[in-house]
Amino acid sequence: MTKGIGFVIALALIAGIPIRANSGAAIVTAHELSFSMKLVAQGQENDGDDKFDKETVDAKEVFEECRGAPPTKTQKIYLFMNCSTPSTNAIIIIDTDPLTNLEELGELTFDFARQIERESNGDTKEVLIPFTLELECNGGDTNIDLTGVMDLKLSNIGPQECPDTAKLTFTGGGNTPSVFGNFLVNKDSSITVKKRSASITTFPPL
Repeated sequence: MTKGIGFVIALALIAGIPIRANSGAAIVTAHELSFSMKLVAQGQENDGDDKFDKETVDAKEVFEECRGAPPTKTQKIYLFMNCSTPSTNAIIIIDTDPLTNLEELGELTFDFARQIERESNGDTKEVLIPFTLELECNGGDTNIDLTGVMDLKLSNIGPQECPDTAKLTFTGGGNTPSVFGNFLVNKDSSITVKKRSASITTFPPL
């Protein structure tokens, strides 16, 4: 891998660029997230037989579970990524007007050693990257551990190839006392990383 995002990432890690680095010429992309998580928990029939309790959870429900109220029109869940160092990222509940960090839910950990790239004319345009993700809120009482693959599509911002859109597919499990208790995140679950924002170009203030 002599070109593309993997090479840039390797150089950044060797240089010891710190998490949340956002100074100088660092480019940050911000993406609204759309959730479709297929949860399965243990339930019971009226006659006492065990059954599967199933529910599909979207972004609004994730927001409400973590914040205790539905989102307003300007409140969203976003993924922020440093273009040169995608390992510097965060999933944050924000208010977009003004840009405010309401609550950080977690960050993606990538297995760059196993990533697979697609190039066009020597430029990396798409990367498949294994990842793990722990989402947490309510003081840790609500938590989800996910393992899967990110299909990350890139496009130019000036001289750099930066995240444009992505889709995360995964399975996992977690705990949400107010809804399910223990549950599994079943196959066909996904998070869609929408096209990068033209107006949000920095991590929100901590």
